[in-house]
Amino acid sequence: MISEGLSFILFSIALSSFCGDSQQEQPTAYPGAKWDERTPEEVGLLRSKLDLLPDFIGGRGCIVRHGYMVYTWGDQSRCADVASALKPWFSHFLFKAIEEGKTSSLDELVIK
Repeated sequence: MISEGLSFILFSIALSSFCGDSQQEQPTAYPGAKWDERTPEEVGLLRSKLDLLPDFIGGRGCIVRHGYMVYTWGDQSRCADVASALKPWFSHFLFKAIEEGKTSSLDELVIK
């Protein structure tokens, strides 16, 4: 079985191969109450490659490119634990706190 970290790395590498031949510049959109949607082809991705994701990753997920929802699989209405998805977010803010001098190091206790 592939570890979660290795799966993410492989997924990231594989995602780069999903780009189609169209490398035209795309304006970035920002979501409101609901994501605006585009087809994979409209944002330069290959649907045939994206169709491999549900079997490779499983569960449910989505692909957002240039601020548009372009591909989903699984039951998007179901809530789930997002602990692993939040790890990069927590890491960003931890390193930002070190950068701004709000904490001295990764080893500093949360409560002094």
